[in-house]
Amino acid sequence: METINKKHESITSNRRVDLAAYFKMESDKSVYFSAGAIHKFGLKGMYIHFQNDEDKWYFYCNDDTDGFKLLNRPGKTARIICDASLVSLIKKRTRCGIGAKFLINATNAKLKDNNIMEIDFKKPINDHN
Repeated sequence: METINKKHESITSNRRVDLAAYFKMESDKSVYFSAGAIHKFGLKGMYIHFQNDEDKWYFYCNDDTDGFKLLNRPGKTARIICDASLVSLIKKRTRCGIGAKFLINATNAKLKDNNIMEIDFKKPINDHN
């Protein structure tokens, strides 16, 4: 039996994009985690660590300063990472352009008690605002 509630994938993926958990290639210098991602995965005040396995991209959050610092956006719940080298690497490996948005999905995997999430670069999403 399947439980369907507000957190069900069919519900969250069909909402307006600004409520969904997504990752955006914002500019040549920054990437963006939506307010939905911040709330759904608890990404406040943390450092992001990316993992790349061929065409799959994952990330996890913790307080290890070796990661990329999530920065506040004034007046917004969303967070950004400002690092041109990271953006360049992601663009090169995924062939995704600036402005592209991608859903973030939870996985069952953990690394050192940190939940691992996947950025679905195979399916860009459109902005429905």
